[in-house]
Amino acid sequence: MTPAPPSTRFPAITAAHVLAEIEREAASRLTVYPKMVQTMRLTAEAAALEQRLCEAWAADLRRWRDWTAQPPIGPMPAQRHTLGFTWADRREGITRELERRARLYPKWIAAAQLDPAEARQRTDRLTALADIYDEGFDWHDAFGRRPPFGKGMSIEPTDQADTECRAAWWEHVHQVTTARHGAQPQEQLAL
Repeated sequence: MTPAPPSTRFPAITAAHVLAEIEREAASRLTVYPKMVQTMRLTAEAAALEQRLCEAWAADLRRWRDWTAQPPIGPMPAQRHTLGFTWADRREGITRELERRARLYPKWIAAAQLDPAEARQRTDRLTALADIYDEGFDWHDAFGRRPPFGKGMSIEPTDQADTECRAAWWEHVHQVTTARHGAQPQEQLAL
């Protein structure tokens, strides 16, 4: 079975492409962050946290790739945390990095430090990772099920962490759906 592309918006981008981008970003951070710590533009703790975040993205992507490569036998196993990061932590880290690129890449391109095609490729690959998270593959309740749409169909949370994770995922799903389609999920279901 051929693995699904990470993103329907970027069908030519494969999981291998996204993983290569995560690994490139991790290597870049290993080079740049020590200098930023030395000049006190970043704390050592923040640098270590951001580095581990790249490791969490890679672990999630490998898990997603392996699951999609197999014939579907049920929902992905539940995993609310990866390397100590919640789903929301991991997704917010992608947003921060994309915002950083939106701010810095135009300057680097103007200074001839980065090729525009390379900048676009890097950004598209990281955006494809964001799309994987946005599709909700990584949020499941304690029984491995995704929360269904509609209030009457909800699965009861099993503990406080489950409740918090569900709330973060639902809030994000509503934002993504509104941005992509201009309507909240409940409004779409009513159509």
